[in-house]
Amino acid sequence: MEKTSRFSTSFAGKVVASGSKVLGSAFPTLTVASTKDKFVLNPKALALMGLSEGDYVVLIDVNRGERTTDDPNSRWYLTKGWDKGKGTMEGAKIGKGGGFSYSGVYSAIQMNDPDLSEASVKDMVAAGKGILRDTESGKEAFIATQKVNFKVEKLVEKGEGEELIDTFEVAKDIVQKVYALTEMDIVAHDPKSAPTSDDNE
Repeated sequence: MEKTSRFSTSFAGKVVASGSKVLGSAFPTLTVASTKDKFVLNPKALALMGLSEGDYVVLIDVNRGERTTDDPNSRWYLTKGWDKGKGTMEGAKIGKGGGFSYSGVYSAIQMNDPDLSEASVKDMVAAGKGILRDTESGKEAFIATQKVNFKVEKLVEKGEGEELIDTFEVAKDIVQKVYALTEMDIVAHDPKSAPTSDDNE
């Protein structure tokens, strides 16, 4: 009989709608890029999660709705996207090189405040987390003054006795593997002085 962890109940309702040490390529990693809402899973993370270009990924913030942790290394999680029916998928579509866009949680990670599950561009700039800069089309774009790296690890919990549990409820009737984002590493980023494109730094 399939068992799920009691811890899994904290994931239900926490899915975000799509939107010191430097971690090297030896680890499965997620990078929060300097371009607003942009994330990159490295090849090892994609392999660990069984994902490839065209698949969907979901970000989970356990502080969404209510504060449950002060530790940024136990706040954010990843899981595979799932079919919501009628031809729609939950999560963000992975593009070339493991990149994908996810709004909301991007600002929460950049701000790194346990009480915030989302922040405006204005708030991020005021907090010194980035700048506004003209793009080639003349619009203003947010560019972060830091990049954030996480190690991606498969979440496993001990059940009764020596039983190990590796599937969790992520939404109603959706039970699957979850991957923890740990070893948060914030790296200063110096935006280039030239105007940026509308898509990337």
